[in-house]
Amino acid sequence: MLDSLKEWSINFVKHKDIFNNRLIDFKVLQDMIEFEFKDKKHLYIILPELTDSLKEKIRDSFITIVCLNKKDNLNYVIKNWDMFIKNKELNIIFVNPIINDKWILNPYVHEIISEKESLSQGLKTLFEGVQEVK
Repeated sequence: MLDSLKEWSINFVKHKDIFNNRLIDFKVLQDMIEFEFKDKKHLYIILPELTDSLKEKIRDSFITIVCLNKKDNLNYVIKNWDMFIKNKELNIIFVNPIINDKWILNPYVHEIISEKESLSQGLKTLFEGVQEVK
């Protein structure tokens, strides 16, 4: 599934860049893809299942985490919410590559616009908008 998510991520970024044409190059690493744009570098961390190994990889830079749209991944994000909201340039893409569907979360922005009491329910609603990967 890792290779499938890598391929999905490359296609996603290339498609997003069609009109801007800012993508210069990209390098595929073990569980990451480094995209080089004309104005920035953007690291995509590809993890089908979110684990604590992620804590070592999150930095203060442009980072997108790509994971499968699974309940365990959603629960991991909710449980570690305080870690994710620190970087305003961090996005998490929950993907179902089988049907090419996704939902995107920017925890920093979500923290600002949502109420703490409804965080879990709001994220579950977003999660349910895309078919879960079994």
